[in-house]
Amino acid sequence: MAQVTAAALAVCVLILVYYESNERIVVKEETVYIEDLPASFENYTILQVADLHEKQFGRNQKRLIQRINNLSYDAVAFTGDMLKEEGSIGYKPAFDLIEGIDNLDKAWFVTGNTDKQKESRRNVLVDGLEKRGVPLLNGAEIIEKGKDKLVVIEFEALQRYFKQKNKSEVLKGDGFEINQLDKAVQNSDVIISLFHYPLTDVYIDELFEEGVNLSLVDLHIAGHYHGGQIRIPFVGAVFIPKVERGSSKFFPNQSRVRWHWEYRTLQQYVSTGLGSSNAVPFLDFRLFNPPEINLITLKRKQ
Repeated sequence: MAQVTAAALAVCVLILVYYESNERIVVKEETVYIEDLPASFENYTILQVADLHEKQFGRNQKRLIQRINNLSYDAVAFTGDMLKEEGSIGYKPAFDLIEGIDNLDKAWFVTGNTDKQKESRRNVLVDGLEKRGVPLLNGAEIIEKGKDKLVVIEFEALQRYFKQKNKSEVLKGDGFEINQLDKAVQNSDVIISLFHYPLTDVYIDELFEEGVNLSLVDLHIAGHYHGGQIRIPFVGAVFIPKVERGSSKFFPNQSRVRWHWEYRTLQQYVSTGLGSSNAVPFLDFRLFNPPEINLITLKRKQ
């Protein structure tokens, strides 16, 4: 009898841990301090939604939508991997989510590794998001408050901008984009970079050497790592997937896996996201790492 009771208790604990790790939605709030932030952008809030991976939170995303609609924010950034894997046609979870969100006044989407935008044709996900009020961020958008300007820029566009600016001539066909980015970058008070991928320390060093002036970027917002997806209490992330200038790793540097960190002059904020992937076969679930959305508040650094 005691063995049966112990087994039943163990099953209950496992069910509870699984639910907490995969179904309970956490709102992670973070304050990021920015030097010379204009007063008009004090307490400006950005909601980040990352790595959905077709995860369903109730019928038609009801639980996730309720969580989001109970929040107050100025802008929302969807930082990629809405789909489970590259080539998937499971668009419904993403479309259900977007259709239910009340505040999409300022909204952007950047693609991840599962929902890449091919240059030759637009994909169904991107078209569907744009029709529902979430445009793909290809270049930069300027948010103006009086004379103050906050620029939200897609990271690869920022790279292209600096690499072309550092050449004697702009490559044919790139002139319009470079001019637009030049106007955005040179006249901005704050620059926020959106990308699916975190930037490793090694990659940041290389970018500076290549002339990409990351010191102009006040905050880089990304996802991809899932916070390790599976975390061990008192140890941290077990595994993170590959990024540029960074291989996939078991037991990575825990200070470079989730949330806020700074290297050289660049502040990064990396969400642990909502869903899971099969980057490690048979481990397509979260453990001790509940799904999260992120509310980032900007404040002036004193």
